[in-house]
Amino acid sequence: MIDTGMYTQRSDLAPNLTPPDSWLDVVGKDLNNPRPARGTVQPEPGTGASHGTQVASIIAATTNNGTALAGVAYNLLRVLPIKVFDAGQRAGTLQIAQALEYAAGATQIAGQLFVNPTPAQVVNLSLSISAPGFSDPYLEHVLEQVTQQGLVVVASSGNADLPTVGYPASSPFVIAVGATDASQARAHWLSGYASNYGEGLEFVAPGTGVPVAHGPNQGEYALAYGTSASAPFISGAIGLYLLQQQLLRQTPPSNPSARLAQVRACLTSAAQNPSTWDSQIGYGLVDLSKVVEPSNPACFPRG
Repeated sequence: MIDTGMYTQRSDLAPNLTPPDSWLDVVGKDLNNPRPARGTVQPEPGTGASHGTQVASIIAATTNNGTALAGVAYNLLRVLPIKVFDAGQRAGTLQIAQALEYAAGATQIAGQLFVNPTPAQVVNLSLSISAPGFSDPYLEHVLEQVTQQGLVVVASSGNADLPTVGYPASSPFVIAVGATDASQARAHWLSGYASNYGEGLEFVAPGTGVPVAHGPNQGEYALAYGTSASAPFISGAIGLYLLQQQLLRQTPPSNPSARLAQVRACLTSAAQNPSTWDSQIGYGLVDLSKVVEPSNPACFPRG
């Protein structure tokens, strides 16, 4: 999870996090003077401080413990938090690229090498640059590189009510996720504030009034609105799919870069509209039961 950092001390999240020696703050307090630090991802105070905690809780809130939330991962997945936002809630494409490199195995920041002891399989990017046509050459290069290493990257489509998917969700190396409302339509929240749509949108997930952990203290919760809340539903589904592959002793593609294509095919087969793409919601909501169903040939081919 590449985000604003998170309140790792919450007991309803801590059991489902990777060990602290894998956590990384890429940027520190000032984007203009990065001070990377391992083992701490405490959010910077201010607006948006709880964003990463909210996103993580959708995936990893502990289940069957009597608290208000249950994550989509059923205590089966672990979240590796990587912080890329500074005290002004700013993040650069360079820092996102470094975070992706670290998630995949290792990165170098200001001449210092950071090796990840628990490399990720799926990366969630609940962030978006909603500038039509925007693409960053170096970040695009890194996205291609980590995809070739077998990493699957998921990103939010953006919240600007634009008919274009934001970046990096618009990258061919990223699975783009939009948001729905309670009626399963494209989510609209306020004037000019709705889920981005159009070419490149692949799937949607709930993004309207999603219960999430909020703040550093146990028992603090909120309702989340936006495609930031949608992406982790799909990231969690992909994580469970890859876990099911392992449990069924399914051989992954010999070419690591083929994993993204396999994941896309599986999710599409489990979506509401697998044969009909729609500009508003892509292939639609994804049925997780079909994603992990061993008899689904699109997810678990026999050969």
